[in-house]
Amino acid sequence: MPVEPFLTTVRFSVFVDPVDKRRALASLSESPVGASPWQAVDLRGIRRPLDWEYSKLLYILSKEGTDAEAREVGKNLYAVFFAEAIQQVFRSARSTAPRGKIRIAIDSCQELCDIPWELLHDDHDFLLRQDCSIIRVARELPPGVAYFGPLTRVAVVAVTPDFDARGHVDGLAAKLKTLGVEAVTCRDPNRRELMDFLDREPVDALYFLGHGRAGQVLLKPDRGDSGWLDAGDLAQWLPDPAEPRRPRVNLVYFSSCGTAERRPEEHVFSGVAQRLMLSGRAGSVLAMQAKIGVTEAFRLAESFFEGVVRGGDPEAALLRARTVVSNIWARSIPVLYTHVDGPKEFRKNRLARLLGMKPGDGVGVSLAALRMGVKQPDYDKLKEQLLKAVEGVFYYRGRTYGQGDVHAVKELLDLLTQVGDLSRVIITGDDELPDCPVAFFFGSHSHQRVESLVHEYARQFDLQTGDQHWAVVDRDYQRRYEIPAPTRQDVNYYDQDDWGIIEKAVGGGRCYFFVCGLGDRATRGCAYFLARRWEELLAQHQDRPFAALLRFPGRVGEDYTRGELVDRAQNTFGVPIEASGSSLPGPIPSA
Repeated sequence: MPVEPFLTTVRFSVFVDPVDKRRALASLSESPVGASPWQAVDLRGIRRPLDWEYSKLLYILSKEGTDAEAREVGKNLYAVFFAEAIQQVFRSARSTAPRGKIRIAIDSCQELCDIPWELLHDDHDFLLRQDCSIIRVARELPPGVAYFGPLTRVAVVAVTPDFDARGHVDGLAAKLKTLGVEAVTCRDPNRRELMDFLDREPVDALYFLGHGRAGQVLLKPDRGDSGWLDAGDLAQWLPDPAEPRRPRVNLVYFSSCGTAERRPEEHVFSGVAQRLMLSGRAGSVLAMQAKIGVTEAFRLAESFFEGVVRGGDPEAALLRARTVVSNIWARSIPVLYTHVDGPKEFRKNRLARLLGMKPGDGVGVSLAALRMGVKQPDYDKLKEQLLKAVEGVFYYRGRTYGQGDVHAVKELLDLLTQVGDLSRVIITGDDELPDCPVAFFFGSHSHQRVESLVHEYARQFDLQTGDQHWAVVDRDYQRRYEIPAPTRQDVNYYDQDDWGIIEKAVGGGRCYFFVCGLGDRATRGCAYFLARRWEELLAQHQDRPFAALLRFPGRVGEDYTRGELVDRAQNTFGVPIEASGSSLPGPIPSA
């Protein structure tokens, strides 16, 4: 099940004094309890064992270092950068966080970006061990473009000429498959092969396994090409998030050495992770700030991907994945670059994935249009008689919508406006198809087009209506769910069970949702179910087409909130098609 993201965020901002390079200025510049005063930091107080660069220090000690040495480094960093005024605000902010879970967003200048903030230790323990998620952000990120959403298709790129990674790659792909995620692999590509692969395969995550250095990853050399690929070129090969109907790359994971380092002579975003974030073409980037051993790299990646698919939040997944590595130095090597407002977008982006919506998409809502309470074709036939029947009394001459269908739409409006703007919701009658990338169709017998649209675009259900009985026909399981026609005068509709379907169908670059009940109670109930229990559907189906069958028990009056999701494979309600004396329609046309 999805986990709650780290909703409480503090931003730690720090930059070197341009006048005096020996000192810096630091502040908890954003927090739920306000900002701390800016504090002067004496950079000469930073101590590193053996005076090594941090990237070398982390790599060497990840193999043979001790927790005691790591504690000393972490305590030193905390003491140097977290003055008492900053500590007071940090403690107050933590006290407001649910269960103490908090995000520390490190917003550092170029000169300080290679500090291993992940080792911070407050004299009690490492912050990473205290339910603190430490992420890297930067002011240069384009606003509103960096976000994270569920993963459904992962590209696994392995360039490992000096070690055999087949077992890891195959095992990861198999594990992802059991979680409902498809993995597509590309082994030892050169520059052209990787570019063609990323252009050909629509994916929402990229996992790169191999070698890297500051600002570059290593591909297979080819005809004089050294194989080193610059991060700027890789960014250009990822889809532009503004491109319609093309999956956004929500996550890039570099399981390679040095991919979070920077070139000392270049801008902070010269590192692979930083450059991809700056491009706006990756929602979150996880990379290594030092070389990391193969065994540790495999364990981290396998645990991370399992956690992020199951829970949906990359920050929580990384925090948990760090614990599969016992050495605290190795735990601190992975660095997550993401957007500071990520948790605010967390729910929105998960919902958008289920609904197949992208920013700016219009949403069509199609309802049965009635004239004087009957369908338009019937009105055209009976117009003279109907007008004579109401002669001398007021009646509405225009089209109207059924009250039950309108209530069903109201159930979903809050859901739709969580993803897009209300002004982008277009309501149409059933005499026209909504010209929108995403469309919802409500009703069954009352809607002129629903039965034919379900048959044409949906893949798992049919709706059948007649004078005596109406039914949902389950194509996949060859069962029929029938009720007496609600139009019959000899039957109390509310005494009977009602049946409804929610089916998502994709065709022609569009996404159609059929929210259909045999009676009004089931139509509104299906909309109610989708609006309140969509996370269950997302956990099971992600962004794939799906179909759900719901039963609404009778003898509860007009109550539409008691819909039960029915196990289509095993239940006692449906009648086998052969036993019902009915037959299924002919072959389903392709959408």
